[in-house]
Parts: sequence; C-alpha cells; structure tokens
Amino acid sequence: MLTEPYQPSEAHERERAARKQSAHGSRGNAEVRCDLLDGKQLFHSNLLLLEWPVSAADHEKWMQELLSAPALRKPDLGQVPLVSGAYAWWWDQPTPTCLKVGIATPRRKDGLRGRIGDHFTSSYGTTTFARHLHRDTESPWAAGRNFSARENRCAFLQACCYFRLIVLKELDEPTLRRFETFLEREMRPKYLG
Repeated sequence: MLTEPYQPSEAHERERAARKQSAHGSRGNAEVRCDLLDGKQLFHSNLLLLEWPVSAADHEKWMQELLSAPALRKPDLGQVPLVSGAYAWWWDQPTPTCLKVGIATPRRKDGLRGRIGDHFTSSYGTTTFARHLHRDTESPWAAGRNFSARENRCAFLQACCYFRLIVLKELDEPTLRRFETFLEREMRPKYLG
C-alpha cells in the first residue's frame, strides 16, 4: 500500500465504540451487517462507516498528509488501494499547479484506484475533469495541445501530471464530501467539480 490509512484519534475510537454498542447491543458480529443509526447506514462492505465529528484541525492534518504524500504517475496506478479517500492532480512543473482535487467514496468498490483510473481514461462522459480539460484552450498547460481529442488529454495526464492521495477508508461519504470542499477552498485547484 502506498499510504497509511487514516487512523481515528482515541476520541473518535471511543465515539465509534459507543455508537456501535448503542446501535447493536449484543446482537453478534456487527461488522458483517448493515444496520441504521439515526437513519444513516453504518456498515458497508463489512467496514464500519461513521460520520466522524470532524474538526478544522482534522481537515488541515489530512490536507498536509495529502500534500506530503508521494507523487504518483500512471505506472503506479496498480498499487493504489481499492478504498475510499482523497486525491489531488498536479501539472508537473518547477512550480507545480494543482489542477483537480477529488474523492473516492465508500460506495465505489474500486475506490481510489478506480476513480483515478477514470481520470486517466479521460472519458468526457465519465469525469468532470475530462470535460474541463476538453473545454480548456487558454491555460498554460493547454498551449499547443488540442484537449478536445481524448487521446491528447490522456497523453497529457500520463506524461505531464502526477497525483497524490490519502486513504480515508473509515470516513463516510458526507464527511469525505466536506473534506473535498475544504480542499477546493484551501488548495484552489484550477478546475472545480
């Protein structure tokens, strides 16, 4: 695995245990069931998913972990974990430019690997990132490139870009989406959505 998974703090672990106990009592192994607490799904694919009480400090910590994660390229895709988390795409220049931030949610069975792989295929109908590149004719990275052609987008992403990722497999979708919004606000990628 390329990155260590997010480890909840002791307070989060206590909250998790309390919620799990109150939701399941002595009904057996809760890790393999799908139950509801306050109308929210707690278990998915045998993983406990809770909406953590996340602070601004958590977001900042995760962003710093993302920024310090190794720079990966297309040949590294097979090593990317099949779990949820966040990622950022960079134009590889002496002063790198953040092009896109995103998440892979627990609903996606192929996780970060599948989401990042979608971007490498640069299918106009599959990713907003591809649509942004397709329409881009004015940015410095679009100079001399016809991004309306899929093969040119693919070549650009493979040859001129890298990505970084952080595994956050314990977080639910709403928490991941709030983190994505935080990343968009703080990192100011060139393409949003």
